[in-house]
Amino acid sequence: MAPDNEKSSFRRYFAIGLLSIVAFFAPVWFWIVQEPLVYLDKEYPMWLAKMQLIQNRQVGGLVILGDSRAVAGLIPARIGPAVVNLAFGGGTPIDAYYASQEIVIGSPLPKAVVISFAVDHFNGAEVFWGRSVEFGFLNLKDVDEVLSRSRALKDNIIFGTESPGDLDARLEGFLYAIKFPSYYFPALFQNTVYGVDNRYAGNRKMFDLVLSNRGQGYFGSANGSVDPESEGVPKTFMPSKLLDEYFNRTLALLHSRNIPAYFISMPHNAASDRLYASGIEEEFDAYLDNYAARYSNFHILGDRFPSYPSEYFGDPSHLNERGATRWSSYVAQLLNDSRVEGGPFGIQ
Repeated sequence: MAPDNEKSSFRRYFAIGLLSIVAFFAPVWFWIVQEPLVYLDKEYPMWLAKMQLIQNRQVGGLVILGDSRAVAGLIPARIGPAVVNLAFGGGTPIDAYYASQEIVIGSPLPKAVVISFAVDHFNGAEVFWGRSVEFGFLNLKDVDEVLSRSRALKDNIIFGTESPGDLDARLEGFLYAIKFPSYYFPALFQNTVYGVDNRYAGNRKMFDLVLSNRGQGYFGSANGSVDPESEGVPKTFMPSKLLDEYFNRTLALLHSRNIPAYFISMPHNAASDRLYASGIEEEFDAYLDNYAARYSNFHILGDRFPSYPSEYFGDPSHLNERGATRWSSYVAQLLNDSRVEGGPFGIQ
């Protein structure tokens, strides 16, 4: 009878252990799903505010798509009364495409779209998992679609080398989709252990501020930055096949809805001038000109590689409030001079 007693004891201990794990894990998992403002970093409420703007259909005027430089440097209130900034920190043409899909559904449709990406955001997508997916902007269907396009193009910048059935990439997408706790433990530890109230209050304030600013928010607040850009500046312009595909899909989608699109480059810090190789401007110009020739609704406005004095930057890469105010006024005038749809622009 001893072996049966041992088996019974093992089953009992195993059941108790399993129930203990579930009793701990389930509340944590529920909390992760329900309270992301409590533990995720300050970029999450910025993304969340933009998703709210899309959901509220505040897209009937000029819509801005792009990366963090556009987030900080393009102030809707200074550009025009119906302007909304849907650029994302770390954003790439992948995010622009899925945002475009949302803004062309239903009405109103945008009168025009401004697109602004730095050259490095055509080369890589470092925050695909850590923001686009983790923050819930892309769902499991979207991730599967990006994976499919990656494999068709043989571009491994996001998913790496293909494994049998791509089970690892599919599992990762699924676990993010269900907000599996282990993917959020680093944020929980870093931002919750050191003060839940402060993190939530700061994130709530950021959400309200970005929402009221129609999508605009700052990354640096210094009164000037003489340091060169912290983000990697490529020596040559070699766009990823995948990101090029999604840039093309974005322009094609806007073209199919007869929505004009305008590319405006954001200024880089004058302290970084020496980082840009001499031929990269010509390569980027040729890339954009090729798309302007392919799509009649796509136009390039202004200088492709503008430079701004260091005093206008809040950190090495992003404009501060003074710089953003000046640059946004310039953009408003540029839009007026180019007779962009939805004008007149500028403070009314």
